[in-house]
Amino acid sequence: MEATLDRQQFAALAKKFPGATVVAAGDAIDVRVANKTFVALPANNANCAIFRLTLEQQEMLIAAEPEIFRRLDQYLGTKGWTEARLERLDDNTAISALRLAWANLAPKRMIAQFEL
Repeated sequence: MEATLDRQQFAALAKKFPGATVVAAGDAIDVRVANKTFVALPANNANCAIFRLTLEQQEMLIAAEPEIFRRLDQYLGTKGWTEARLERLDDNTAISALRLAWANLAPKRMIAQFEL
């Protein structure tokens, strides 16, 4: 399957959320709101994004799109951290997942000003 989003396109979508800041360390990129990471692009895997979700959100996305989303195998997966395959992720699905992760960490006043 042809890639629908690359790392730069995905990071550009994430940066559009209110209060989003990008922190880069080498090839790794964290996108944060209120100084908390809501999505990461790891250096060791150029084809994935890792979202900070609730366990309920994680289960919902994996059930709806199992070819895109999966629970991290590591300890963080039990905390809601969820991997998405960028080559299968389209703009609409990316924005929906980003919105969930962003809203989990954004200040309530910021969420109220942003139309979800």
